[in-house]
Amino acid sequence: MEEIKISVIIPIFNTPIDKFEVCLQSVLTQSYPNFEVVIVDDGSQEEFAKAYDDLQKTDGRIRLFHKKNEGVSVARNFGVEKSEGEYVMFVDSDDILSGYALQEGIKILEQETNVDFVFAGIKHIKSYDEFSSFSETTFSGTILYSAEDIDLLKDAFLSQKNADFNNINGTGGFVNRGPIARIIRRSIAREVLFDKSLAIGEDVEWNLRLLSKCSRMVFVKSVWYGYLVYNTSSLHKYYGNREERLRLYQQKLYENNKEFCLSHASAYYKNLSINFYTILQYDLLSEQCKLSLSEKNKLVKKYLSIEPWKKLTEKAVLNVIGKRYKLLILLSQKGLGISFLRLWRMIKLPG
Repeated sequence: MEEIKISVIIPIFNTPIDKFEVCLQSVLTQSYPNFEVVIVDDGSQEEFAKAYDDLQKTDGRIRLFHKKNEGVSVARNFGVEKSEGEYVMFVDSDDILSGYALQEGIKILEQETNVDFVFAGIKHIKSYDEFSSFSETTFSGTILYSAEDIDLLKDAFLSQKNADFNNINGTGGFVNRGPIARIIRRSIAREVLFDKSLAIGEDVEWNLRLLSKCSRMVFVKSVWYGYLVYNTSSLHKYYGNREERLRLYQQKLYENNKEFCLSHASAYYKNLSINFYTILQYDLLSEQCKLSLSEKNKLVKKYLSIEPWKKLTEKAVLNVIGKRYKLLILLSQKGLGISFLRLWRMIKLPG
């Protein structure tokens, strides 16, 4: 019996069955046949769990594991542990995979030697029908990266400014900072697990650690993945404690990639300023936040007095983060940050 080449890992938690069926079919109908599907049910409600059990019975390539709810990072790590393929690929349970994704990935892995990590583009979609145009391959070549290029890739993943990674082949596809549209050598995936302590930013932090363990990487100029976009995503939703979550993420990002953060300070500080902005935008300016304007401005000033946000007040940092973010930080120090952000929402300011 031929050994399994790829394990497609799908963490799932209360995903409606109609969405999950579309996702699962996009995997099961791959043009490349030698794979398994590892579904990790992260403590779904009984009605969902039973529906997933029924789906497992439809195809012998599916293995389903039920576990208590511990979050998506633990579920992905669990899937890696249970996987049997030489390589692993992560798919979210309400997204869709192009029919040629595994075929293209394996072809690259067979053509190139000692490749640990193959990645391609994703496309934001509002409905599954939007992805039907990707029934045929969009492949137009590859870019090979060696260990010497790791910092270049880290910078690209952190800043998302690499031209090669945006609007792939004119499709609107792009390289995402999450774990999707990637094929990874399982031995490395088992060594580089997701940090279960992070509730935000765990994907980016994982990517940077992963790159440090890879010898050769290949970017496939193709769109492999349809990412279903909702009106409220986890990036934009109200948390109430977003600052605390992002502070932990930034600390872990710096601790685990200190040399890179110091040598690529511009990318690191831009990322830091954007995350500071999201705290104000999606928590403090949310209708769910009941603080007064005065209380919000005081809280923002307090944030800028503690690390890592305090770094944003340094002159050298202010000069590299962009005009809008620089103005936001300066006005936040004066207790006017929230008022400025409201104005930011209404008019387009120069970057």
